[in-house]
Amino acid sequence: MKMVRLRRHNACKEAKKKKKKRGGRVRKSGVAGTCKHATHATQENGRPRSSPPRTWHKIMRARHKEPRKNGEGERERSESESERERERERERERERERERERERERERERERGGGGEEEGEEERRERERASYKGPFLPAHSSLFFFDLGYVFW
Repeated sequence: MKMVRLRRHNACKEAKKKKKKRGGRVRKSGVAGTCKHATHATQENGRPRSSPPRTWHKIMRARHKEPRKNGEGERERSESESERERERERERERERERERERERERERERERGGGGEEEGEEERRERERASYKGPFLPAHSSLFFFDLGYVFW
């Protein structure tokens, strides 16, 4: 690897003088990384010697994040979100259809006559009890535990 002579920066020289006066350790001139403003030969991995490693890591990390910055990740998320929304809408539609069907059943029962009213009511209750699939609440919900207590009480 070929070393290139540093181009000096007067500001850096001044800073070095001040540091020396305070008794601090100053890097020898001619050593790569003497100051971050100096231009150096680049290392084999492609980053300039003058840039501190921390900055280099930041740059590399930013490169990884680029697709997300461009909004590709957000687009994917929004597509899945819209898909979920469509699914919810379909579910609501099915629920409405079931409700309409129940309403039609009730109408038919009423048309049959008053004598069969009690029997129809009992059948409807039985059907609702059979179709009940439990509380649709998450387990961490306080309402869920209340519901369980209510059922067992």
